[in-house]
Amino acid sequence: MKSLKKLLVGVDSTIKSKAQSNLRWLVLFSSCLVMIGNYYCYDNPAALHTQLQQWLNKPSNYETLFSLLYTVYSIPNCFLPFFGGYFVDRLGVRMCLGMFVGFISIGQVVFALGVSLKSWPVMFIGRVLFGFGGESLVYYLIKFLI
Repeated sequence: MKSLKKLLVGVDSTIKSKAQSNLRWLVLFSSCLVMIGNYYCYDNPAALHTQLQQWLNKPSNYETLFSLLYTVYSIPNCFLPFFGGYFVDRLGVRMCLGMFVGFISIGQVVFALGVSLKSWPVMFIGRVLFGFGGESLVYYLIKFLI
């Protein structure tokens, strides 16, 4: 706690602004890691397209099901902009960022579980959960940093 206070409070006991605080570098680094993880997990199925096809025993409608992975990711983002501002006003930016990171993490774990179980419905549920956090995180993370 003292080290955090030293970062936020200057020598003359005045509170530093965001631009003057040394903590800004930690926040920037953490934000970059979160966004790298988000984009990595989003593009993971495309990078493993043929490996997934072989793992799932080459179903005849594989391309349709594979494309549906990206469709179900996008569906929550059609509706979230209508409710996102309300949630941020009620809960705050920090709380919403935590929720979005949680959705991304849980969604990716569920998706990986679905791949392990070779279950398309579980993979779809994982991508929907991932979609709840994915695009909203980008907008509100930028809003938080500014």
